[in-house]
Amino acid sequence: MADPITFRPTAEDAKNLAILTADGTSPTHALRHALELAAHEKRQADLREDAARLAANPDYQAEIRAVREELDELRAW
Repeated sequence: MADPITFRPTAEDAKNLAILTADGTSPTHALRHALELAAHEKRQADLREDAARLAANPDYQAEIRAVREELDELRAW
């Protein structure tokens, strides 16, 4: 099991945590869920950044065109 994490919440953090736990959700569960959502959002942002980088790379785009041409030739069979 991981070591516990301690942090000093700001007033805004406390308000947000109160919103997340108003339905009886435990603070631990609320924080874990928030971390999962933040990690998912970060992964999505990283993927979008990677896609934009590849879309801007002329060598990568040329490779895509070459592969598509090969697939078009195979499709003719």
